[in-house]
Amino acid sequence: MEKAIKYLEERRGQIVGYLQNGEKNYLSDLQEIDKSICWLKKIEELNLEIVQKYDIVELPDMQTGYSEFRIMNDCETDDISQWVELTKDNYPVTMTLGDILIISKPK
Repeated sequence: MEKAIKYLEERRGQIVGYLQNGEKNYLSDLQEIDKSICWLKKIEELNLEIVQKYDIVELPDMQTGYSEFRIMNDCETDDISQWVELTKDNYPVTMTLGDILIISKPK
């Protein structure tokens, strides 16, 4: 991943030079490279380098009006009082229509 990021950063530098010389037709290229670099860095940060190991799931419209999805550990019981909700920084992690999950494929 590092080589790809380095290549894009070098290409970004070239494009910045073109833009500084007044060649405005490279602006969309710069924006696309910036977006690509950010995604590659996030993939590297999360150690998701083998794309075939993952599925991406977009949360569907459940036709229930606006509602949030909550992530719960059911602790292998049907007793809801024993379930544990996923939190981050002491706040529940919630998702809504259109959010995505990156999940490991079953082995």
